[in-house]
Amino acid sequence: MSLELVIDPVDCHFPLVVRELLNQVPDPANRQTSTSLTPDGYAYFLHEKAVYLWNCFEDDRDRPPYCLTLPATDSKVTTSMIALVHGTDNPLPSVMAVNPEGMLRYWDNLSDPDEYVEKSVGIVNDVVHSVLPFGNKDRIYFYLLSTATGSFYIIDVFKGRYPKIGNKPSITITKRQITFSRSTLSKWLTDVPSGSVETSKQGLIKTLVADRLVHDVDVVAVFKSTIEFYSTRRNVVTDKVDLTDYILQDIFEAEVSFNSPESFAKINEAWNNVSSNRSIYIVDAISSDGGLLLLVAAEKPDQRNLTFALVFLTAKSVTAKKSSWAYIVDLPQQYCVGKTTQFHASLYTPTPWNFVIVFPTMVVYLEYIDGTNTISRICYYSTFTDELIGTACVGTYVQIIMKRRGICNVRHLPRGFDTRFWLKYGSRFDAVSKNPTNATEAIAYIFTLFAMKSLPEARFAYTDLAKAFPDKSMLVEIIVSMTKNMLNGKPSIDPRWNQNPPDSPARVKFSSAMSVMTHVNDKLSFYKMIVMFVRYFGYIESFSTPMSIFAGRSPLAVMTELGEMVFAMKAVINMTHEMFCPNVESAINDLGADIQRSLSMTNNNSLKAKDYFAKEVTSFPALIPAVLKKQEHEIEEKDVHAGNDVWEVSQMFVAIAQSMNAYRGEEWTIKPDPREQVLTNNPEFLAQFLFQFNMVFDVLDNRRCTAVESLLNSAITIGRFLLSKQSPRQINRSPIIQRFYDYGNIKVALQLAQDYGDFATLLQLCYQEMPAIQRRHQLAKYQAYFNCEEFDDCLREYQREHGQRTELPERHADRAESFLVKHPELKWIQNVEKKEYDKAKIALKTNADSTPNAQNKKTVLALAKLAALCEDKVDDKEVNQLTNDIALLEHQEKINPDVLKSVNPTNAPMSLDAIVNANLSGGDKENFLRALLALTTIIDTAETDKLDTLRTRIWSTIIKADTWEKVIKMSSITLAEEFEARLNTFFDESMLAQVLQQLYIYDLPNNLKMQLLPQSTAPLKKLYQFNEDWAQTYFGEVLDTAFGETRRHLNKKDENSTA
Repeated sequence: MSLELVIDPVDCHFPLVVRELLNQVPDPANRQTSTSLTPDGYAYFLHEKAVYLWNCFEDDRDRPPYCLTLPATDSKVTTSMIALVHGTDNPLPSVMAVNPEGMLRYWDNLSDPDEYVEKSVGIVNDVVHSVLPFGNKDRIYFYLLSTATGSFYIIDVFKGRYPKIGNKPSITITKRQITFSRSTLSKWLTDVPSGSVETSKQGLIKTLVADRLVHDVDVVAVFKSTIEFYSTRRNVVTDKVDLTDYILQDIFEAEVSFNSPESFAKINEAWNNVSSNRSIYIVDAISSDGGLLLLVAAEKPDQRNLTFALVFLTAKSVTAKKSSWAYIVDLPQQYCVGKTTQFHASLYTPTPWNFVIVFPTMVVYLEYIDGTNTISRICYYSTFTDELIGTACVGTYVQIIMKRRGICNVRHLPRGFDTRFWLKYGSRFDAVSKNPTNATEAIAYIFTLFAMKSLPEARFAYTDLAKAFPDKSMLVEIIVSMTKNMLNGKPSIDPRWNQNPPDSPARVKFSSAMSVMTHVNDKLSFYKMIVMFVRYFGYIESFSTPMSIFAGRSPLAVMTELGEMVFAMKAVINMTHEMFCPNVESAINDLGADIQRSLSMTNNNSLKAKDYFAKEVTSFPALIPAVLKKQEHEIEEKDVHAGNDVWEVSQMFVAIAQSMNAYRGEEWTIKPDPREQVLTNNPEFLAQFLFQFNMVFDVLDNRRCTAVESLLNSAITIGRFLLSKQSPRQINRSPIIQRFYDYGNIKVALQLAQDYGDFATLLQLCYQEMPAIQRRHQLAKYQAYFNCEEFDDCLREYQREHGQRTELPERHADRAESFLVKHPELKWIQNVEKKEYDKAKIALKTNADSTPNAQNKKTVLALAKLAALCEDKVDDKEVNQLTNDIALLEHQEKINPDVLKSVNPTNAPMSLDAIVNANLSGGDKENFLRALLALTTIIDTAETDKLDTLRTRIWSTIIKADTWEKVIKMSSITLAEEFEARLNTFFDESMLAQVLQQLYIYDLPNNLKMQLLPQSTAPLKKLYQFNEDWAQTYFGEVLDTAFGETRRHLNKKDENSTA
């Protein structure tokens, strides 16, 4: 199932005063506002000269925010000039704020905003850039203040070190400037203060506090194109990185490798020209995984848009003057960012190797980036039009804060996921056990996690469930049963359904009509969430197998039928609210009364019959015959005056037909095989539609209705619905289309015959209603429109039956030659006819290169191979290449249909890399095996480097499919012997073991199987870093043993077969 990047509003609204301030100045350029979040959930909103703070997650959301007045200034203040620190002695954070001129103001306790301590830093000819928490010791809290030119000050806040004044603890603030000297190991031998001329000209972009990021570095100053590493312990500049030294070249190499690997060898030739014509600067920088991650923008004179790259630096790479890795952020054309002096973006890494970049109008999410070519890289994008006023990263999510939508999480969710579902229905899951004891409870718990958008937790719980119940058929049965129970369940929040309902309906303060529609809409929302749940966990294939418990039908058909019922019920109930429908209402009341009696709720006077009917979604099919019975009774009673009753009932059929079209039009709904019996192709259901269709024409023919046009439109809708369910054999000479013709509505009959391929009726209308010249013109148009032999055969048969052979279409050689001139892609047919097989082969190979559809390309290549084999001198190398090309397309056909639809909706021919990536995204042993088997298409070619790269990527992904981190943690707390046993046990159940087993038993020559195994395990051993050297050795031995034993058994198998 395809995922999308979703900007999901958090259930946390801005306080009233904040909303009012945001709405004061409509022009963002004139509004000095910004917002951010702390890891503990405190939001702080900066508005001109004051900051407002509140807890986003506390229950008392009506509490006004704390308002702190900032030190006076005429310059703009930013959130980087405010620091919040959460201590252990106070549930509220303390706040340090500084204005651009260097006046500090410190609040130890937010509960008393007027109690603060002020201190001037004494900045001269400079402005403050930021203030950051810098640790604490013995009740001394340290802050690091940096200026725009790169000067630094340590601010010491002494708490409780001196006698109290009254009941308030004394607080003393001191400041000291830090002057960093160049290290003696540096090539700069002179002592210079931080903020030297070289760096201050660029201006400080960001200051990072990082404990021992590189050696004893604890401060990193990021300028436009340089980075300086400082040690406050030694007051020295330990190192400096200039992007133009080597990072620009690293980015260039990554860009060349990304866009055109075949020209990689020519990098050095192009480098001199590139380095002199390209500028580069840092957009943002963060600490990540023991190193420094940069978001870098590069400009080219000949391009309007910026090129972005992620660059990772470590202590080792800084020393080696080489970035650890560089990755080009490939933005599609519609998301490109143009060159601008006002550009800003924020970089975050919410989880390891997953990165989020927040631009002013979009979010970019990159997955599985670790600087190697062994991991699939996935990029998602999401744009927004709301005004961005802040960003943050709390927990495992990045937050973007917008003026209207407020605080939003950046999430990965299935396409079409209802992000407000949990907000609306979360209370209904209170009874779901968090500690399930059986499969039913486990499914309910996993669905709950899924619905509340906790997808990683849901996947983890599902893994445990799948191991406990490997037979999916039982789980499928539980899911279908859960869906039925939900669709037929009572609305838990409606008090009228309680055992002791309100004494009087008057006490229920909501409209009955509204409650019924709300009830049905809720059921539809739950049904949609269950279908997405089924798709997300890959149950579609399991749902396709017929089961005896469903009367030989597949669960997929049952789920589809349930969806059709809830769609249809919603449409019909909505119709009864919008128009007067006495027959439909009466039938609903009768069915509702039956359901009420079956529930033993006859004493409940708070509910209406329609409420009971809406409760039982599976009762919907009984509505149609009940309504037809009411209609029949009215016709018997009123005779010629029953036209309005027929019109009313026809509107119900129209509503149902339209709801079925709506069901088919939704991307998320289930569409089973057309041969599967569901509600809409049930013969009894269709017979009811046909009965009403004929009833409409009976009324029209006898002129028993005044609303002729409306009734005729109903007949068209019902007729189209019926025709859409019929086979070509049923449609030909369709009595449905004939009724329109007999009624005199020839235009509608012609259109329906053309839309649904009723060739016999089309020919009948052409010959009976058109003069000869117009008929010949129209027949030619139909021939071009249908472009199929069936129409030509039908035309010949009609002309033969009516003795009109002179009008049979002629095929002259000159017309064929003229046709081939206009369609050179068909020239090969003539080449084959002339036995010019070499020309036919070349033409077909050319056609294959431009064929946009994989299935068609496979057919064309097969013809090209056949032509190549027919040549007098067969080129074996060319035949082998064509065989491999065809095999590659066959591997594309084997990709999981849901994955293929998401990555390649048009089924365009895919490269080997793309096929491997698609299979790897499937995440199970079958898909991993398919990825490996796809490599057989290049084993006998010269592409050894590509084979090795893809092979390593696949096995790396297989290994990383398991949580080896659990084993890594064991190595710190387990004896070596016990750890080795646990490691072997973990391997036995791992994805790696399963894939090796699948490969071993797969029907493929053993020599090919051995070539699919990694030729070296060295890169695989580096995938995980264990805490202990002996544990690392055990991990490597497990890999060597696994692949070595597999190779040995394959060799032995070959020897036995030879013997």
